[in-house]
Amino acid sequence: MNGETYLQTHGIAEQFALDQGLAWTDEYLNIPIKDEDGELLFLKARNLKYGDEGNTAPKYKNPAGSTATLFNWHLAKEALNIFLCEGEMDALKLTEEGIPAISSTGGAGTFKPDWADLIKGKNLWICMDNDPAGNAGTRSLLELLPNATVVKLPEGAKDICEYFSLGCTKKEFLALPTFNKENWLINNRPPEYDLLSAEDYKNKEFAIHPWLIENIIYSEGFAFIYGAEGTGKSYLALSMADAIASGTPWLDKFPTTKGNVLFLDKENPHSLIKKRLEGLGMDQDNIYFLEHPEKFQLTDFTGEASPFALALSEIIIEKQIDFIVIDSFVDLVVGSENSSADTQAFFNAIRELYPRI
Repeated sequence: MNGETYLQTHGIAEQFALDQGLAWTDEYLNIPIKDEDGELLFLKARNLKYGDEGNTAPKYKNPAGSTATLFNWHLAKEALNIFLCEGEMDALKLTEEGIPAISSTGGAGTFKPDWADLIKGKNLWICMDNDPAGNAGTRSLLELLPNATVVKLPEGAKDICEYFSLGCTKKEFLALPTFNKENWLINNRPPEYDLLSAEDYKNKEFAIHPWLIENIIYSEGFAFIYGAEGTGKSYLALSMADAIASGTPWLDKFPTTKGNVLFLDKENPHSLIKKRLEGLGMDQDNIYFLEHPEKFQLTDFTGEASPFALALSEIIIEKQIDFIVIDSFVDLVVGSENSSADTQAFFNAIRELYPRI
């Protein structure tokens, strides 16, 4: 695709684009990003070959050190009525139609809180893309701009440029359905908020949750082995790991689904682990231990994942881990095991870093 074709597909006249300072080469469309006084801050480059076979460059290219900026504010700041769009091309299309419009140069979900102060006293309409990312962006914007009005694009129009490319007019655009915050949230609840009735359960088929160890350990979620010190908890966990790694019945009684195992042992030295593995006859190549468990920390004291924990999530994907054993719980909790906040941070980190295990 070349620059002229790109503008045509977005319904923007070539001369208007040139008047706004846009320029293009065979590979990039350069969009000037200006400050509130109209002075050039940087050029945002749209990769015109993005998606083509063999083209590995990112969709957009910004200069190093540039940050998300309020696009078109220098043109719209004096207007009483302003539209907030998802991208620069949408804002340019509305500007071409004589409608004051702005956007963040960072896309949906990057509107800065201090920009809300600039818009105080304005009548603001939000018109994000007609997709999940646009809905998520609208939801975030309504938290910052609760008095804004949301414009609903019709099905079949992904964004503002596509709406006008379908032959729709400025008059039709300004007559689209609108919602205040309360009504928009009611009509756009995420699917995870849906309710199920008893009748729904009766009529709906659900996937049966598989077992790693039948009737003992599910393939996803948490299970605890607890008891007094020295009662064999670590041996019990090792025997489970052995059964899952080999695909043999646990305790010769409970069928298993074969899988790869990661053992996060922060309690015992390598010499003791080796002795136990030899004693249990465990020599599978699909049971893994950390070589330096003393360096592993799940979270920091703010509840954020540690660099080690983040790196381990990549290893878990690479090794296709199905079962993780943590020995012991108290060694990985940051803070107190008796604190609900600290233990909740532990569970949240595990769910986020190592999901579906």
